[in-house]
Amino acid sequence: MNLTDPFIKEKQSRWPNHKQWTVGTANDGRVFIQDDNFKYDARLYINGDFPDHQSTLDYAKAIAEILNERTNYKNGF
Repeated sequence: MNLTDPFIKEKQSRWPNHKQWTVGTANDGRVFIQDDNFKYDARLYINGDFPDHQSTLDYAKAIAEILNERTNYKNGF
């Protein structure tokens, strides 16, 4: 399965800092990692024994960073 967004190059040409995998907080306070690929429109929620909200965000950001590096935008995931 190729997880790379087929439109990533177009998006990055319009928005140079665009990343496929991003982190956010839902209205109910849950932290998520989201795939900006409309083919899947996936959102992964982070749940665990974190001491606070910021720690959960930091954990999610580390995962998103790895996913963005791994996707590589050239060779696919």
